[in-house]
Amino acid sequence: MLIRTILTEELERFSTLSYKPQDFVGRLSYLWENGLSSPDMCFVAEDSNEFVSGIVYWALPSLGNEIMLLDLFMNWENPTPVEKLLFKHSLNFFEDNGGKRIESRLFSDSTDFLFEKKNFFEKNGLPLIQEKKNYKLKKHILSVNNEEFDYKTLEEINEKEFIHALEKVSCKTLDSYENYLKNCDGNFKHARDLFVALKDIDYRKDLWKIVTHKKYGFVGVLVCQIIEDHTGLINYIGVLPTLRNKGYGRLIFEHGVNLLKYRVDNVVMDVDVNNLPMIRILNRSGFLRNYKVWIFKKELKV
Repeated sequence: MLIRTILTEELERFSTLSYKPQDFVGRLSYLWENGLSSPDMCFVAEDSNEFVSGIVYWALPSLGNEIMLLDLFMNWENPTPVEKLLFKHSLNFFEDNGGKRIESRLFSDSTDFLFEKKNFFEKNGLPLIQEKKNYKLKKHILSVNNEEFDYKTLEEINEKEFIHALEKVSCKTLDSYENYLKNCDGNFKHARDLFVALKDIDYRKDLWKIVTHKKYGFVGVLVCQIIEDHTGLINYIGVLPTLRNKGYGRLIFEHGVNLLKYRVDNVVMDVDVNNLPMIRILNRSGFLRNYKVWIFKKELKV
């Protein structure tokens, strides 16, 4: 049994491990062409010249040592020792080659063998760190806007100021993923890396806002983005800890919905299952739960 990375010319052969080979070739080709993955991030277990299992990773160029697991082809109902070895080998490879952490996400609406995969990750060194709910706008219920708020875009302020704002509002957050990263990296580095990661997703400066209040000054941060399929994503809302529980979160959220709803077909938001204030805002604003997301993450020994 041989465990190795694949060659560029083996893409078609590698795709036969997928349930939809043609779609997989297109998706992986796109990742390779855009520098998000490479043959060196695709692993196979090979027996007598036959591919029996495979795994694919990718990474954002700006955060190259933050490795994302894309696909793992194996018998989920009864994983074999070889498949477990392949998974462990791939983790060790990134650990030995400068990787900082490994992450994988499971989606309840599109992931086959959801609970089998969840159990496999947790038993093989990739612990669950966050459970989120995805909400989708069904019927917008308007609230009154607050004229005492002012919204400055990234066209009006500099990136450094925005990063410091992210650092301030992330204090005492109810988002377990953010808390995990802050504990690992520190508040400022987390804020800087968060800015870079958000920037890689979609960077329309008019949809990134610093929020101020006439009386209190700086209040919070809003990041709205437009992603595939004409979908608007409210990807970040943060309010200073001292100004929470005053209704400001909902007002900032409403501003985000209004920014997006006339530009896109759908508006969505992911929220930590423990962030009950944000879940209440979504429920009161005409959003319905769409699906769940599980995030698994492992720190590598650098």
